[in-house]
Amino acid sequence: MVPGAAGCAPTAGRAGRTTARLARWSPSAANGQPLRVLFVRTREGKERLVRHLDEGNRAKTLSAPAVAILAYDVDFHEQMPTVFPARGEMLRAAFADQTEKRESLAVYNSALQTGVFLLAVRAAGLAAGPMAGFDRAGVDGEFFSGTSWRSHLVVNIGHPGADPWFPRLPRVPVEDAIAYA
Repeated sequence: MVPGAAGCAPTAGRAGRTTARLARWSPSAANGQPLRVLFVRTREGKERLVRHLDEGNRAKTLSAPAVAILAYDVDFHEQMPTVFPARGEMLRAAFADQTEKRESLAVYNSALQTGVFLLAVRAAGLAAGPMAGFDRAGVDGEFFSGTSWRSHLVVNIGHPGADPWFPRLPRVPVEDAIAYA
């Protein structure tokens, strides 16, 4: 469960559409857009997922109205003619035989897109509980077998509740987080 989140079945469908519409505008190198999102909404889907989560993440995931498995597509280059029409065919051909480079770019750019995805969840008025504590190979085998998608984050999504586990945690002071040259 998202800390303090209340269950609401319609949240998953609306959240998915709203979040996807907002998050799709995230920047990525050459507009490659490698982020892929699988929304897990059913009890059966969540039960399949929690087998691969760290123990501390299981109960809250089972009770979340929606769960997003964020992944990157190692074959994102196949979409280049669509997302970068001016140079799409050239980029697709250039990346075709460069599996390691594609994966590196997909990981990096999906991380950029993930930040925007989390902000989009909040912009939709929902709470996001991102979790890296899971067996990636297990999740990939369970949900992405036979595809070019690779999981990198699981996010519980729901309406903010009245009883969060604790107040928002402190942030690093701006003075300590930025510098000028």
